[in-house]
Amino acid sequence: MISSETPESHRKEILEHLDGMERSAIELNRTGWPSNHPLIDANRSNFLRDIKLAGDSIRRDPPNFLLASSVTGACVYCHGSRSAND
Repeated sequence: MISSETPESHRKEILEHLDGMERSAIELNRTGWPSNHPLIDANRSNFLRDIKLAGDSIRRDPPNFLLASSVTGACVYCHGSRSAND
């Protein structure tokens, strides 16, 4: 099924999710203790870099959603996907 929504209509929502992911990753590091996210603990600086690059790619004209889907897809494995109705 083809959605009638354009990539532009998703840009703001995706940027909000990326911002939330960045805040969460930073918060996980505030205590200095390891989290239950060992891959993020080991690769936090790369993860934060990828979130920033994904946001930069979304802000381009035209937007590029590839890195954002890759970054968020890694989280969906454990956290599951959420629909608009959740």
